[in-house]
Amino acid sequence: MERRRLVTPLVVLCAAQAILQLDYSIVNLALKTIQSEVGFSTAGLQWVATSYALTFGSLLMLGGRLGDWIGRRRLLIAGLLVFAAASLACGLSQSAGTLVAARFVQGAGAAMIAPTVLAMLTAIYEGPERSRALGAWAASVAVGGTTGVIVGGLLTEYLGWRSIFLVNLPVIAVLVVLARRVLPEGRRDRNVALDPLGAALITLAIAALILGLTNGEQHGFGGAGSWVPLALSALLGAAFFANEGRVAEPMISFRFLAAPLRRISTLTMFLVGGITTAYTFFIALTMQHILGFTPAEAGLLIVPSGLMMFGTSMLLAHRLIARLGLKRVLILGLVTTGVAMLAFSQIDAGTSYVTGVLPGLLLNSFGMGLLFPAISIGITGNVTPRERGIAGGLVPTAQQVGAAVVLAVLATLAAAVSKQDGGSLAAGYRVGFLGALALVVACAALVAATSFREVEAGPVPASAPS
Repeated sequence: MERRRLVTPLVVLCAAQAILQLDYSIVNLALKTIQSEVGFSTAGLQWVATSYALTFGSLLMLGGRLGDWIGRRRLLIAGLLVFAAASLACGLSQSAGTLVAARFVQGAGAAMIAPTVLAMLTAIYEGPERSRALGAWAASVAVGGTTGVIVGGLLTEYLGWRSIFLVNLPVIAVLVVLARRVLPEGRRDRNVALDPLGAALITLAIAALILGLTNGEQHGFGGAGSWVPLALSALLGAAFFANEGRVAEPMISFRFLAAPLRRISTLTMFLVGGITTAYTFFIALTMQHILGFTPAEAGLLIVPSGLMMFGTSMLLAHRLIARLGLKRVLILGLVTTGVAMLAFSQIDAGTSYVTGVLPGLLLNSFGMGLLFPAISIGITGNVTPRERGIAGGLVPTAQQVGAAVVLAVLATLAAAVSKQDGGSLAAGYRVGFLGALALVVACAALVAATSFREVEAGPVPASAPS
């Protein structure tokens, strides 16, 4: 009975996380069909993905704090309902503007769900159970991403692009019912100050950053559409940190980031989030443009990667963390990922999938399967009940912002190299993988050079779930 009491909430929370990851990847395979049927311009099509990423990434910290204030189960259910309503609006959209607007709202719902999932995991589970729960959370990311790659193509081809949004509705209906039954109500701490100015500043700063980077990646960083949002982001970010030093209960307290393990884990999540996104971007293009696979074939051939990450994060990561400690597991994950990036950089038109691509896919997924649970433990370990919302928001925020920054930089660099090399896509993709490798090496060096106590990742004293 005790086992069932622990497993059922974990299934609900991980399924909610998987829905977000699935929706992030499922849309990419339908973009071409959406463009032709809805009437997007080439430049406007990017907003189908960007609008979701913009509100998702920028509202995560506010979402984490709101969970402390109104209760996490309430916020999770509210986020699921918002996500479902927006999915319905996406599926019924008759114009480009309506679809993009609905995607903005869908991202806002996702920003309510993601930090709440992590905050509830750290509240419900303690000690070794928490490590296993965070491993399952990382596995749900792999499941969602892999399922999205497969299902997106199949649904678009056989049921039409609208089905990729409408499929969310029955799944979310089941999750809402289960969440009401099996998740703890949690405390509503109305003494938590929401710091409205800090929330507005960090939300706008991240939104401006993502917008500037996206525009720079698409149109170059010399235009006003890129440098104006980036400059505004820097000003808003500076104002945010100045505000945080003055208020009694800031959105992100400097004390919260004082632990070396939490600081290095946050930086590692930023870089790993970016490396993961860049790797997915470049390997998909490499398999299609260099090796000649169709989009459907490329999606299926990437499936072993998701399975490896699922198995590693679900079954192995918590055991290695218990035996080797967080620092060694972080370094092992980074080294393995670095070897994979090096292998990918050697791919050319004559490379065999079995001998030249699959080993890198498996190595990279093994590394990521270790990194995501370890990083999550590093950020959420030893948090007090009132800090769980902050920690729950910090993990996905670091991941999303890192994804935007690193992909924009590496994709721009790859495009420039391809142009200089007579239009060689292979040359550009090679530089993209080598850039990811350089970031992995830098991150591994920082982790190795940072001294922290392993006990910092341990459980907080037992308390009622909040």
